[in-house]
Amino acid sequence: MDCKDILSELEKFEEIEKLSRDPHRVSQYQAFLAVGLWKAGEEIIEAEKAYNKQWDLTRQDVQSDTQAEKRASTTEEWMRLRKAKNLYKCLEETIKSLKKMLALAENEAHTQY
Repeated sequence: MDCKDILSELEKFEEIEKLSRDPHRVSQYQAFLAVGLWKAGEEIIEAEKAYNKQWDLTRQDVQSDTQAEKRASTTEEWMRLRKAKNLYKCLEETIKSLKKMLALAENEAHTQY
């Protein structure tokens, strides 16, 4: 499973209201997202390696670190790193939201009985 797989899976869960009615399914989805979070973390590590190599190459051609940073931030390596970090944050926030959803569902269940 790579980052694209995780994103395509996220798109399948557009109807979050239906998901919230089934706490078991929410928990399963949380576990799936946790694995996705781990994969996104791995992707960040790999993207950082590639970006750092690109930055080093760029630094040799310019006079300052600032110039190297500006030039390196226009590369595919930088874009890959940005996307991986964005995916990680998205997965993190989704997991947090699902935890809140489960807590609310549990609270509602207790108040109904």
